[in-house]
Amino acid sequence: MYQSKLPADPISLVLGIISVVIVLLGCCCGFLVVVSFGLAIAGLVIANKSLREYNHAPENYSYQSKSNVTSGKIVSIIGLVLSGLYLLIVLGYLLFYGKLLNDVLKDTYYNKRTNKFLVEDTLNSNYIDDFETDTLAVDSVRIDTMKKK
Repeated sequence: MYQSKLPADPISLVLGIISVVIVLLGCCCGFLVVVSFGLAIAGLVIANKSLREYNHAPENYSYQSKSNVTSGKIVSIIGLVLSGLYLLIVLGYLLFYGKLLNDVLKDTYYNKRTNKFLVEDTLNSNYIDDFETDTLAVDSVRIDTMKKK
């Protein structure tokens, strides 16, 4: 009887390898990790589906094909773990520096005495007493500047 290849024989291994390569080479851009994560999940799902198919009728498929799909599953798991860890690092980085930037901006543009943001006061033309304003018109647009007294 003719033994054929499993449907995921080449593709699961290829997706897993691409996922690992993107994680290892894409360290400069944190957003590529999402692509790597998706490729690893796709490779894992396809490999699991083919292995289930092999388990239902092992006599229809070659052992070499099962071995290739198992290797693809292992490489996809490695890509999933690496990209998952890198994704957590990128999210932690964004959360930490986002919070830091928020605190700096809040300390810079928030007047604790009046409990108002200086940006809101500028937009509403209600200036805080500690500042004096100069108005400059450029192309019919009013620009207000604030200087500390």
